[in-house]
Amino acid sequence: MCAALSRSLVTSLSAVLRSRRGRDLRIVLIAVIAFAPEALRLAIGDRSFGDVSALRPWAHAMSWFPPVLPVRSMIAARSGHWLAAVAALAGGLLTLAALLVWWSRSLEHVLTTAEAAPDTTAVTTRVSETPLFDPWLGFLPRTRTGAVTARELRYTWREPRRRVQLISGVVVPFVLLGGVLSRGGLHHHRIVFAALLVAFLAGNNRAVNQIGLDGPAFWIHEAAGQDLRADLVGKNVAVALVTLPLALTTAVVLATISGGWGEFVLTAAVAAALVAMLLGVGDVASILVPLPSPESATNAWGTQAVQGWTTGLLSLLVLGVEAVLAAPIVLPARVVHGVPARLAVVTGALAYGAVVYSAGLALSVRIGRSRGPELLERIGPRYST
Repeated sequence: MCAALSRSLVTSLSAVLRSRRGRDLRIVLIAVIAFAPEALRLAIGDRSFGDVSALRPWAHAMSWFPPVLPVRSMIAARSGHWLAAVAALAGGLLTLAALLVWWSRSLEHVLTTAEAAPDTTAVTTRVSETPLFDPWLGFLPRTRTGAVTARELRYTWREPRRRVQLISGVVVPFVLLGGVLSRGGLHHHRIVFAALLVAFLAGNNRAVNQIGLDGPAFWIHEAAGQDLRADLVGKNVAVALVTLPLALTTAVVLATISGGWGEFVLTAAVAAALVAMLLGVGDVASILVPLPSPESATNAWGTQAVQGWTTGLLSLLVLGVEAVLAAPIVLPARVVHGVPARLAVVTGALAYGAVVYSAGLALSVRIGRSRGPELLERIGPRYST
């Protein structure tokens, strides 16, 4: 049953899985599967994870699914209900026969049907009718910074590797907080601050390797005339326009569930300051430690090439610096009470984030102003293979 179900499903979806939308679907499904154990802990609640008694209602409902009927047949036979056991086994055999027929027809269709060639005329027309600044990006300035921002935003929703970074930035915090959430943490007002973890992880994934993700395509920036400040600001705006809405959406959901609307404004301000700080550090790291990415974008998890323990050590060092710089704005937000104190934290956090970002941007521009050819060589094909 398991072999027939898996093979028939994969065979019937083989053409779809090779398309860009199919790869997108795989990314979402894998993220959902990764979060499933923590969702199970939330379903069990305060009980021990080893106590399966809480799963009995779920198991009973799922036992009526056709692929599970052979298991239900064994349970009925053990209880002495032979008629029910034979009926369940017959249902399982019918399901198996239907799966084999589906598998056979899908396999015949895949092996005897040629894939349609892409319509180059339609693609050309579609590209020509879609300017860089489409209606969704009409608010961006018609400058080099705006063009880089528009390009980065398009890559964010079109390139699998960047979508994986965003999904992991949202899923991983809740995996880490699964134990707290399963013990009633969702009803505590301060759970809204978990959105800061989303801002940190999602922002860090994108900020620390902004040039490395371009790969050999970074030559466009050099060929268009070196303007590192405009390029970095454009990339920074794109990261902020994606990361901040994710963090704010998470904060809204958590505030709605827990009733912690008093913590929402504080969380939103600190999240903005946190993203600004991450971008300041990320700009410097992107110039000093550019990590080349494999040329093939089909591997959604191939976000960087293997460069040995030195690169890993430098990445940990950057993460440590970010954690130290984040402490002055995150820790006060967790301990202050009262409106005046929270207003002071909001003002201080926003000013702190702006100062760190400005300093990081200025330092990265100063360091990288004459390193264009070196950066291009560093993130070129020779290093990414």
